Amino acid sequence: TVAASRDCSLNINSEMVEVASGTDGTVREYLAGRYDWTMQVEGLYTVGCHLSIVGWFLAGTLLHVAFQVGEETLTGKAYVESVDVNGPLRGKVTYNVSLRGTGALEVAEPEEEDEQSED
Repeated sequence: TVAASRDCSLNINSEMVEVASGTDGTVREYLAGRYDWTMQVEGLYTVGCHLSIVGWFLAGTLLHVAFQVGEETLTGKAYVESVDVNGPLRGKVTYNVSLRGTGALEVAEPEEEDEQSED
């Protein structure tokens, strides 16, 4: 979770590689090639959160990120690619952060619940 985030999206893109078609050559065929991914996070400004995000950006900090959908969690590593802060004259200050994934996204193993035995 990024500080006071209220919306997060994960984008995964594949580099499609055109391959020779076994047909008469009028139809294209593709194989999935390399992929990349990004995350966009939107949130409310809270004391200290913006300084942390900007600090990560300026320092080039490699972040460990997770994206959960239902029971499944995808994890990976990412860098802060951009930070936007919006401060209206009368209203809540919000931020938008773009994270650029580096390396693979992985499906996290579900955490096992501790079983308690009764005596």
